Order: sequence, then C-alpha cells, then structure tokens
Amino acid sequence: MLTDFYHLQPSNRKSITASYNAQGDLIIKAPLGYPTDKIDQFLAKNSGALWHLKQKTQKKTYFKKEIFKESFKKFQAIKIIQERFAVMHQKAILLDIKTNQPIIIKIMTSRWGSCKNNGVICLNLFLGLLPIPLIDAVIAHELCHLREMNHSKRFYALLDILYPSHRQCDQDLRQYVLCR
Repeated sequence: MLTDFYHLQPSNRKSITASYNAQGDLIIKAPLGYPTDKIDQFLAKNSGALWHLKQKTQKKTYFKKEIFKESFKKFQAIKIIQERFAVMHQKAILLDIKTNQPIIIKIMTSRWGSCKNNGVICLNLFLGLLPIPLIDAVIAHELCHLREMNHSKRFYALLDILYPSHRQCDQDLRQYVLCR
C-alpha cells in the first residue's frame, strides 16, 4: 500500500486526479470511499506521468501571501504595478482604449487580473514580483477587456496589436503559481 507516499483528499468527484503542492507532496483527489488498492493501481499505472508532473512542479515559483509580511515589499510591488499600468495605459490610449477608473490592487488566489463591465481593473499584488514583460502582458490583457469583455477573435486581435508578445508571456506565466 502506497498511502505513506501521498495525501488523500476525498471529494464528491467521479474520478481520481493527482497533483503536487508547493511543498512537493503528492495530492490525490478521489471519490468518497474509493478503495486504496484502486488508488495504488492508479499510481502504478501513471507513475511515469507523475514523475514528469513532479519535475514540472519543481520548476515553478509558488506565491503565498506571507511574502508581503514585510510592508516595504507590498509597497514596492504596488509601485511597480502602478508604474507599469501607466505605461500600458498610455499605449492603450493610442488604440482608443482607456479608463477613468482607478485600478484596484489586491491579493488574489486564482487570477492575475480582472476587468469589470464598469471599467474597473483589478490586478493581483503578486504581479509586482514578476518580470516586467509578464506584468505588462497581464495589464494589456485586462485593458483589452475594456473594449472586448470576452476572449473572442476580436479580443485577441486587439491584444496582438497592444502587446504582440503576449502569447509567450502567457506561457511564461504558467511557471508561477498562486497559493491559497
């Protein structure tokens, strides 16, 4: 039995999934009452895929809100985001994309940014810890939502004009994980 090698999270799901947390622990989510021998079979059958998943997970950077216990880091992150927003907003204005609403910067655990119908853009405080091109890509994405509130072809055509390297930045952004 392999139960010493993973943490089981019973859930109301119909299938088994495996993932690694920030500490490198294997997390198995399985239906309530699922037999451990079936979980062991799943692990044996998928051992190669789990090894590759672990390698990918080890290369990721995990962000936890505790990083902002030192207030200077928080203020530094806010300053960087505000500066990058000003730069990207000036570029967006050339495409007739603008907002008069102040941006909101807060810690979010599931997204880098959001845009509301009323023109309010909310950005994740963790953005201030990322490389500048990734910050700019997220900001450009949210600014484009001021014109297109979906992910249609028109939205991506606009994003291609405002920030042509957004696709590579989207891939690079996957290296960073927001933790609850």
